[in-house]
Amino acid sequence: MEDLTVRLLEKRQGNIGWTGMLSGSALSTAVSVFAFNMNDPAAYHRQIEAGLNWLLQNVNDDGAWGDTVKSCSNISTTLLVLAAMEKADGSDFTFAAREKARIWIAGYCGSMQPQDIARAVYSRYDNDKTFSAPIMTVCALAGLLGDDRRCWQYVSALPFELSVMPQRIYGYIGFPVVSYALPALIAIGQVVHHFNPSANPLISSVRKAAIKPSLARLAKIQPENGGFLEASPLTAFVAASLAAKGLSEHRVTQKCLSFLQGSQRSDGSWPIDTDLAVWLTTLSINALARAGSLTVMPAIERSSLARYILSCQYDVVHPYTLSKPGGWSWTDKPGAVPDADDTAGAIVALANLVRSGVALDDSVTHAIVSGSKWLCGIQNRDGGLPTFCRGWGKLPFDRSCNDITAHAIAAWSAAMAILPGKVDYTAEITRALHFLAHQQARDGWWEPLWFGSEYMPEQTNPVYGTSRVIVALADVPSELIYLARPMLERATSWLLTVQCSSGGFSGGVSARILNSQEDLCSIEETALALTALKTALAQLPVEKQAKTEKLQQGIVRATDYLKARLDADGEPEPAPIGFYFAKLWYYEELYPLIFLVSAL
Repeated sequence: MEDLTVRLLEKRQGNIGWTGMLSGSALSTAVSVFAFNMNDPAAYHRQIEAGLNWLLQNVNDDGAWGDTVKSCSNISTTLLVLAAMEKADGSDFTFAAREKARIWIAGYCGSMQPQDIARAVYSRYDNDKTFSAPIMTVCALAGLLGDDRRCWQYVSALPFELSVMPQRIYGYIGFPVVSYALPALIAIGQVVHHFNPSANPLISSVRKAAIKPSLARLAKIQPENGGFLEASPLTAFVAASLAAKGLSEHRVTQKCLSFLQGSQRSDGSWPIDTDLAVWLTTLSINALARAGSLTVMPAIERSSLARYILSCQYDVVHPYTLSKPGGWSWTDKPGAVPDADDTAGAIVALANLVRSGVALDDSVTHAIVSGSKWLCGIQNRDGGLPTFCRGWGKLPFDRSCNDITAHAIAAWSAAMAILPGKVDYTAEITRALHFLAHQQARDGWWEPLWFGSEYMPEQTNPVYGTSRVIVALADVPSELIYLARPMLERATSWLLTVQCSSGGFSGGVSARILNSQEDLCSIEETALALTALKTALAQLPVEKQAKTEKLQQGIVRATDYLKARLDADGEPEPAPIGFYFAKLWYYEELYPLIFLVSAL
C-alpha cells in the first residue's frame, strides 16, 4: 500500500496536481489528419505523414481500428481512418491498409454501398446526430458515399440556424445534438446546406440568412487556444467542414488548425482530449484520503493542491454553455466547460483537504458553497443530475444519469459535514436518492454514463456504476441513511454475484461467463468494486459484520486478485473502460493506480 501511495504521489506534475496521459486515439488521429488534408496538405505534410504512420502501426489484426490500441474494431473509427487515408494518399503508401479496411467495412455493413454504410452508422447512434452526422460528412467529403452531390442525401441536415436563437429556449426545442456539440451543429450543418440545400424554399432561405450570424456565434464560443472542449475530434470536424465550404482562411478554421498542430504527440497520434488534469487531481486526492494517506504529503503541498483546485473554479458565466459561476471542468485548459461530475469531485476533494489540516478559510468556504449551489442549479426535475446543462434535452449527455447523481450526493454530503449548520442540502439529496431508487435495476445494479465495457451487450458498465453509487450512499447524512440502506444492500449483493472465480471484476458479465475468460477483468473495475464492498461492510453495525461471511470472502478474493495482478505486471496496466462523448473509448494511465490506492 505504501508503495502504491508513493507511486501515485510521484506522478504529480511539480507541486500542482496530476495530469496523467490519455490513450492515443485512432479516431482523433484520423479526423485530425483529414482536417489538415482538407485545408493545406502541403503545409501540414509532416503532421499528416506522422498521423498516417501511427494509424498503420496500430491497426487491429482484422484490418480495422478501434478507438484505442486496446479496443475492439468498430465501424465509426474504421470509416474515419479509411476516409483519412483516401483523402491523404493515392499511392501505394496506404493501399494495402485501405483494401483490408474496405473488406472489414463491407463485412460489417453488408457492402460498401452508401445506403448500407449510412444504415450502419445511424443505427449505432440512434436519434443522436452529434456524431453520426460528422462521420457521414467526412465519408461524403472523402468520396466513400459516391463522387457526386447525390452522396449528400445520406448525411443528416443539422438545423444550424437554431444556434442563433436565445440559448435559454434550447431545452424546449428538442435539439438533435447534445448541448456540448454546438460547434458541430454549426459547422456540419453549414457544409451539408452548402452541398445539399433543403428543397423547401423557406427553410433554405432561413438557413442562408443564418450563415453569417451562426459563424459569428461559432467564433464567439471558440476558446482562445482554438480547441472546442479541448477535443481533437470535435475541433477537427469543424476545421474540415469549414474548409469544405472554402473557409480555410477563416479565423475559426485557423485557430482549430493551430490547436490540432499543437496537440499532436511525438508518436504521431492525437488523444481524444488534451488531458483530465482537474478530474485526475480530485480523484487522486479523494483516493489518498480514503486510504488515510493524504497526510503523507507535507502541509504546504496540501495547501498548494487546495489553491490549485480553487484556481480552476469558474467565477464568471461560461460563454459556451452560459453556465453560471461556481462549477469546475475536467481540465484547467481554456477549451473546457463546467460539468457536474468534476464540480462534485472538486467539492469532495476540498472537504478532504480540510479534514487533512488545510485551513477552512473564506476562500475554501466560498468555493464549496458556490460549487454546491451550482449543482443545485442543474438538478433536473426528476431529482437526477445531467452532465452540463439542466433540461437541454433527452439525449444521453443531457439527461440525468446515475453516476453523476451519486457524485453530487457525495458532494452535498461532504459540504454539510464540513460546514455544519451553515448549509443544508437535505432536500436536494432526498430528491437525488429517490431518483437513484427509481433507476436501480430489480437485481440491484445501476448503469453509469461516462464509463462502459466493450464486453457487455449494450457496452454499459454496471460494475462501475454500482460501485460509485454504493460509495456515495454510504456517506449520506445520518437522517437520510434509511433511504440509502435498502439500495446499498441490494447493490452489494448484486456485486458479489458478478465476481468471477479469480476474484476479479469485469463490466458486469456474469461470473459463469467470466470463468473461462479471466482476461476480461480489469484492475480498474476490480479496485472500484473492492472499494464499494469495503464501504458496504463498514456501514454494517459491528455485531453484524462478523455474520457477513460472503461479503468478507468477496473482499479477500478481490484483494488477492489485485495483488496478483501487481506482482505479475509491475506497473498497473490500464484498460479502455473510459467512455467519452458519442461512444468513444479511451483509457487513462493513472486510473488503475488511483483506484488501487483507494481500494488497497
